[in-house]
Amino acid sequence: MKKYSKILSLLLVLAMVLSLAACGTPANNTPANDGNANVTPGKVEPDPKYPASGVLTTDIAYAAGGTTDRVCRQLSAQIAELLKCNSNCQNVTGSSASVAGVTVLEEGKKGDVLLGVLNPAPSSWYTLGFTDESHWSDWYTFVAVQSTFALMVKGDSKYNTAQDLFDDIKAHPGTIKCGTSGLGTAVHLSCEMLLAAIGGEVITVPYSGGSESAKNVIAGEVTFMWASYSDVIDYLKSGDLKCIGTVDQKPIKMTKSDGTSYDMPSLYDAYPDAAKSAAALGYYGIAVPRYVDDAQVLALKIAFEKVAASDEFKKFAQECGLKPVCYTGEEADKLMSMAESLYAWAIFDNGLAAAGRSPADINIPKIADYAWEKIDMSKIKAWPAQ
Repeated sequence: MKKYSKILSLLLVLAMVLSLAACGTPANNTPANDGNANVTPGKVEPDPKYPASGVLTTDIAYAAGGTTDRVCRQLSAQIAELLKCNSNCQNVTGSSASVAGVTVLEEGKKGDVLLGVLNPAPSSWYTLGFTDESHWSDWYTFVAVQSTFALMVKGDSKYNTAQDLFDDIKAHPGTIKCGTSGLGTAVHLSCEMLLAAIGGEVITVPYSGGSESAKNVIAGEVTFMWASYSDVIDYLKSGDLKCIGTVDQKPIKMTKSDGTSYDMPSLYDAYPDAAKSAAALGYYGIAVPRYVDDAQVLALKIAFEKVAASDEFKKFAQECGLKPVCYTGEEADKLMSMAESLYAWAIFDNGLAAAGRSPADINIPKIADYAWEKIDMSKIKAWPAQ
């Protein structure tokens, strides 16, 4: 596997820029009035009949049992309850979430088909060769949780610390196998950031999600895995897996099913830049195509924000080892646009891009040249304002 020689030069830039992402207020919108004298110009009312089909469908871009699957099923169920409609979730996997994304773009014109995704994923699809055009601005993104990526091995592994594993990786370059979630995904790239920081090289084996990686670690097909620990929290509780490092700033207590517990150690002190960068890419939630009618988007936005703020969802997230957040509007746009610049160019600069594909082809700026103020929002449909 090609070593990520340029990742390290991006880490400090990413950590600095993405720390500014979650700020701002929703953008103003100027939808058509549609002849309704009761609607103030420049504003819109939520569609009271949303979704018109009576079913809220979520195409979940990764395998069953992982973080995206769990989060999106919970979101869909709670949103559907608020909207008094049915919920239908289906796993549509493949090609770094682009199979699900293209399906939603084709079928989601009424706003009742959602994409359940690791939120920065659409920004990678053009560079990876899966679509002919792909930007954050193709989607209204609803960010629900932030995940903590973690380094995990089999429960009875000889590796008891991250340093034990890193020493072995450096002593046997290019021979130890690592399971991760798909080639070119944010999970994969954050793993490579860590490997670049330690100066190690492994054989990366891509799977359809963290739960699939876990099964192969337990079976002995791969030595270790890198994923959101919430993907495999049941395996950690059972003791089939053990965590030897996370990107959280402090150790996280893991209580096992047998009542014993241990601290999952932080990689932050030893590898702060890689840890910060990995943490910045770990956002999960839903999205709808940017062409969906304003009244439908607003109905979904209001329901999403109520769910994300609910005690039920916060409790669910915390039990899964996730940090509940609620980013919509300009907050979400800033986060996704910054992630796009880093993500797409990291793929290109480190040899994962499809032949003849560069982020420059579709005017994605490098992270060093990125500035929110430079984005021409006149060409991007704004979030609806109520």
